[in-house]
Parts: sequence; structure tokens; C-alpha cells
Amino acid sequence: MKHPLLLGSVSPRPLHPPKLGIDASRSTRSCPTGVERYSSEILRALLPELEGFEVRLYTPKVIEGFPRKLQKILWFPRLWSLVRLSWEMLWHKPDLLFVPAHVLPFFAPKRSFVTVHDVAFRKIPSAYGWRARWYLNWSTRRAVRKCEMIFVPSEAVAVDLLKFYGAKRVTVVPHGPLSLPSIQVKRSPDPLFFFLGRLEAKKNITTLLEAWSIYSRENVGHLILAGKTVRGYSLPAVENVDLLGYVDEKEASRLFHTSTALVFPSLEEGFGFPLLQAFEAQCPVICSDIPALREVGGDAALYVDPLDATGFADAMRRLASDARLREELVARGQKRLKQFSWKKAAQALTSVFKKSDVHSS
Repeated sequence: MKHPLLLGSVSPRPLHPPKLGIDASRSTRSCPTGVERYSSEILRALLPELEGFEVRLYTPKVIEGFPRKLQKILWFPRLWSLVRLSWEMLWHKPDLLFVPAHVLPFFAPKRSFVTVHDVAFRKIPSAYGWRARWYLNWSTRRAVRKCEMIFVPSEAVAVDLLKFYGAKRVTVVPHGPLSLPSIQVKRSPDPLFFFLGRLEAKKNITTLLEAWSIYSRENVGHLILAGKTVRGYSLPAVENVDLLGYVDEKEASRLFHTSTALVFPSLEEGFGFPLLQAFEAQCPVICSDIPALREVGGDAALYVDPLDATGFADAMRRLASDARLREELVARGQKRLKQFSWKKAAQALTSVFKKSDVHSS
């Protein structure tokens, strides 16, 4: 009998573990906000789930808390994703690429996956400068066109991607909670309300201040705005309102644990991390009645039309005076919180990665 090779047969191609590259650059940011926190949390949850993959974390500098052997340091001063990471993709392309934010590098592999967090720039264009609108629209459209799958944190974002970009290769993967440091403090005996997030137009802070002016005419209390102010955005000075600027996790935890309620009046959100943080801290929630926040909050929040300042003022009055309502919302929030998990999110992403046949071409 002749050897199979002499009969013209081809030996099977050896299969290597698929190489999964991950853009980890967002996890290097100082003063992280939602997208940066998402990047770190989803990577932390993903790594234990990626058995069978050869993982590479692309980053402009060392990320503390992650395995050093997995990190490939690609230093570059500016435009890191579009220039330096693109250069890496040109010469050392992985089998799959996951980008936790929507900036896909050039020369990305066919099997690329991106998380799009929202398309607020399309729904509230006045909240963005023209350069930001152009860039976000261009990068999102390109991700939808090039990626094998787009991950989104809510059905609301999936609907928006279909409406604005015709995107159908979309998987909804809700985020997990951003856990707060444990802290020993007491709830404020006087009404104390606070907002956490960037101070910018889409967060609807002017309506919150109008609501506070209505509330404070006949009621005592204090309002705290915690978050970095976006360049070019200004707010009027209002009595009994404190602007703290960016706060670290410990200070955020103190605010959640001492406040009467979180007031979150956003015009547009893709998810809504502060709601889950409030649930964890047993802090009642007042928020905008918009689709993404409904998905996160369920029956555990008081919802108000985002443009109804009087409605927000009334909700604050209700919570300040009704201990039983506060207790009911806290109980619902504790139950609601159990539906969100980084482990579940990581398993959902990993399932999609594993279904991608990296050896088919």
C-alpha cells in the first residue's frame, strides 16, 4: 500500500490556539468614568473564561492588576488606537480582536468585535461639537460595517443601531455592577440628593438645577453634583448645591451611603451604572424615564420625564417625606441588582468568540 502522501492527499493543517487580541488601553486611564470602568471590569471577568485562547492585551503602558505576561506594551503619544494599534494589526494580526469601546483600528482582523455603548451623538447632536459628532459617527459606522458582531449593553442601544446604521449583527450583553468600597457611614438625617456622572449637556443638569430650585423653595435639603465638568459646559451657581468635581470610588461610596436618593436626569444613556451602584448602597433612585434606564432600573426607581423639572422636584419631595417608599425602593433595588453580573457578561462574550470559526479561512 502506498503512503497517503504519495496518493496526493494533503495532511491536515495544524490548529493553534486561536489568538484573541484585546484593546486594553481604556484600562490605563486616570480618573476613569463609565467606559473606562467597563473596560477594566469586563477584562477582569473575561480572563478566567478564555481557556483555549491565546490572549494578548494591547496597551500603551503596564496595567496594574492584570497578568504582565499577557500585556503587549505599544507605547505611542497620541491617536493610539488609530495609529499604533493599527500598525500592530498590520504586522501582527491576531485571529480575533475585541475592542471594549467602538474605535476599531485599521487592518483589524475579519473576526473583530466591538462594544458600542450608546449613540447619543446621533440622538442629541447639540450636546457634541462637530468634530466629536463626525468622529463618533465615522467610528461607529465603520465598526458596524467591519465587525463580525457588535456588543451593546441594552436593547435600547440595539434599537438605535438598527435605526441609525442598519446594524443587525448585534448582541445585547448587559453590564455588571461597579461595586463600591465598603464604608461605615450613616444616612444623612436631612434630605440629601446627589448626581454622579460627567457634567455635560446630555446629562440634563440644567433641568436638575431647575428642579432643585422648585424643591428648595419650600423644603430643606442639599444637592451634590459629583463628576468632572466637560470642557465648555458651564452651570449657574445655585444655593445649597455643591459641585465636587471628579470623585474617587471611596467618595462615591460615601455619597451613595449617606444620600436620601440618587437623582439621575439624563436625556440619553446606553446603560446607567449609577443605578446599580445605588441599589448596592441601598440608596433610592430617581431617574429619567428613558428606555435604557427602564431596562436597568425595572420597578426599583421613580421615573420622571427628563424635561419635567417639576416632576423631579415632586419625586424628591416624596422620597424626603416617605420612609416607607424609600424602604420599598431599596428592597426592589436589592432584588434588581441580582440580575446583573460581570461573570454572566463575560460568559456571553466568550460564547460569541468561541462560535467564530477562526480556522475556516
